[in-house]
Amino acid sequence: MSSETIIEREVRYKINKEIKDKIIKSSYQIEEATKCVDLCMGKYGFDSLEKLGYIIRLRNKSGKCIIESKKRLDNNSWSEAQLTIPTMKDGYAFLKNIGLQPYLYINRTREIRKIDIAKVYIDDLEILGTFVEFELEEGYEFKDLEKYLSEIGIENNPEKLYGDIFKERTKEPEFNEILNNAINDFLMKNK
Repeated sequence: MSSETIIEREVRYKINKEIKDKIIKSSYQIEEATKCVDLCMGKYGFDSLEKLGYIIRLRNKSGKCIIESKKRLDNNSWSEAQLTIPTMKDGYAFLKNIGLQPYLYINRTREIRKIDIAKVYIDDLEILGTFVEFELEEGYEFKDLEKYLSEIGIENNPEKLYGDIFKERTKEPEFNEILNNAINDFLMKNK
């Protein structure tokens, strides 16, 4: 097992195809689009981050499985640590054994690109749509991103964390049913 801790400063926006195309034209690819599945587990469900200050998730990115903790440092900054695990099933069994329950399932295709001041993650989320996330490089601040955002046509306010968006949407009965079915389908496949 390997472990590493990193600090991330990130911000995300919901985007349409036109803005996605502008991002692709104004950045360069550092990693091809890959499938990424996250299963967040916690003692308090969607309130785990608020109550504990961190989240725990299982992630399968192109067959590489990890358990990851993300500790909130401030609104847009995180300390991350991760351990490599053999399978999602192993990670699920471990987290379930210590009392954590699944509450969020994210299935996405993620392409990683780069601009001078940030890594750029274009996420096509199965249930939510398309987003872009900017992870600032060391030495840059969020204000340094404003010119680029204006050039590509992003004028809306940053979005909340994916987990917070899902939490709000679960108040909609139809969306909640879709999410619960996705979690149950994932768990059945990983028994």
